[in-house]
Amino acid sequence: MDTEGPVTDNSDPTLLESWKKVDVALGKIFSPGIRNLIRDDSGKSFKMSWFFLDWVGFRTNPVKRKLGYHKIRDHYTKTWSAQIKQFSDGMYWHYHHPPKDGVGNHWETDWLWSNQHEDIMNHLIIDRKFYPTIFRAGGTIENNDASLWLENHIPFDFSNRAPFKNPFLDWSRAPKKWGVYHPSRTDYQKIGNMKRAIARSLDLSGREYTIPEEEVEAAFSQAMQTGNAIFSVFSHDYRDISSQIEHFSLILRDMRKKYPQVKFVNATAQDAINRNLYPTKNIPKIDLKIQKGTKGLTIRLLSAKHMFLRAPYVALKSKNKEYSRVKVARMEDNTWVVDHHALRNGEKIGVAVCDTRANFAVRVLTL
Repeated sequence: MDTEGPVTDNSDPTLLESWKKVDVALGKIFSPGIRNLIRDDSGKSFKMSWFFLDWVGFRTNPVKRKLGYHKIRDHYTKTWSAQIKQFSDGMYWHYHHPPKDGVGNHWETDWLWSNQHEDIMNHLIIDRKFYPTIFRAGGTIENNDASLWLENHIPFDFSNRAPFKNPFLDWSRAPKKWGVYHPSRTDYQKIGNMKRAIARSLDLSGREYTIPEEEVEAAFSQAMQTGNAIFSVFSHDYRDISSQIEHFSLILRDMRKKYPQVKFVNATAQDAINRNLYPTKNIPKIDLKIQKGTKGLTIRLLSAKHMFLRAPYVALKSKNKEYSRVKVARMEDNTWVVDHHALRNGEKIGVAVCDTRANFAVRVLTL
């Protein structure tokens, strides 16, 4: 679910323009009546993966978005945390790159013009002790510049919308199989040798596209033939999708009857990719320690063998409440240091790491 909060658009009266209306729709999604429509072979209800957005970096707000850091995520954690935990849903990151004109409902394709993505990361790490390890691009707009940045920061990506293409986005050359691929460094749509993994997800039902039954059957057929498929659909929280879920559950019911030999498992975005890429391999829990000393801040990992990041991501919040990213220097295989010249008393520093399975650890320290 692309979790963007309420929106007011006179051209589309079906959109939910207040948190009250969004919460009514969410109440349906969190109800056992809806969740139990799609039970897997072990009897577990279907899971949602919530991709939270921060509406920051915009100068105007024509459709009355909830602008500001953490506005969307905090509403969910305050209002729906018990239900998210009850159904073992996932909580991840959705990002809309702000446009050069600053208009709140415009798209942007130039990833390099703004560093807003890292600014949001800094806030998430220090303010919420959260590091995003699974990503969905706003508007599913991705390009090679974005892909290269993601390769250095985020292991899993659910933005592949193949074969969709319009003037802002292009997934026409990307794999159309229901699974994951490691992209090429020179073309994010082609299979290559990057570490990060991209999964396919299509619109459940929207203005431009509604997933056809043929795609659902293609996923079941692929699973029967190859032993594995990740089937994913997406929508937005500013729509009431309860009736769409009901309709979709009937399609899934018929496909499961048609393909009884296919094992059906409900999973979060993280679990789905891990089941696909690492079905039998477990790795140690991240053991991250930070310590302030006379020479600066020392960062240690018990083991860096399975770490996805080349180095820990270090964010700083100054006494003036300004956020920035701080460089680190590697001292040994599992040890890094932040020079004391970059640090001041009273500041907050946040250190984040993640592994190849999209697990993360964050430590925040007041200097």
